[in-house]
Amino acid sequence: MTKPSELLVKVAPRIPLFYGIGMGVIEDLIKCGALLHIKKDEILFDEGGEPDSFFILLNGEASVEKSLKKEFYHIATLGSGDCIGETNIINPSKRSARVVALTDCLVFKVYVFKLNMFPGLVKDLYLNIARILEKRLRANNIELATLTAKTRQLEAQVVSVAEDGVEGESGMLEEAPDDTLSAHDSHNELFMRTEGDLKPASTETDQTT
Repeated sequence: MTKPSELLVKVAPRIPLFYGIGMGVIEDLIKCGALLHIKKDEILFDEGGEPDSFFILLNGEASVEKSLKKEFYHIATLGSGDCIGETNIINPSKRSARVVALTDCLVFKVYVFKLNMFPGLVKDLYLNIARILEKRLRANNIELATLTAKTRQLEAQVVSVAEDGVEGESGMLEEAPDDTLSAHDSHNELFMRTEGDLKPASTETDQTT
């Protein structure tokens, strides 16, 4: 069975949280957690849960999901080397989302209360957490800009279709007056006739006879 120390040392070069951190510091981190096997569809932590730990995903994939009107929506997929919930080291607030295993996963769970016993370790992790958050912010900005551009394009298409519809209706209204006036004139002509003009034809025939 692989020991947590051996595994973390092996994968450390591809874990952003460990960039620039010496092996001695990583060994301190190992003292703060445990290696866990998570089954597919198992929840690592739930939205609104206590921020008592964070995870380093060593193998497998996990889904980050956010609730909206009692429904959960997928917002990100995490893979090997990603950290989950590490911002709780900086801001120990309630979990803002839930994380569910998409496959069987191997994770290293770090307990925050143990981490606090190594102030030097926490200090070294802060910088890398800031770098991770900055990278996520850049990605979110690109995603937001793309979404905004698509929304504006869609709005422009809707406005264009609406304007085309108004022009079409205007064209129909321009042709309508001739027919409308003709009908109006016919009614006026009918109303302008005298009562004698409206007598039955049979009466006129009888008078002629």
